[in-house]
Amino acid sequence: MLYAGLGQKDSSLVCLEKAASLGFISSETLVSPMYRLTRKEPRFQAVLKKFGLPITSPVQ
Repeated sequence: MLYAGLGQKDSSLVCLEKAASLGFISSETLVSPMYRLTRKEPRFQAVLKKFGLPITSPVQ
């Protein structure tokens, strides 16, 4: 989440994908405002899909 907070989309997606592959991710993490810049990225949406979560923006 640190990379997401710093606006480093690629690094945050790499870490998010790694955490997801290891099962170390929660739905709370995925809806965090920290990911607002990466939420529309296909790689982020793929992680949502993997966990059966809808590919929509959370209420802000």
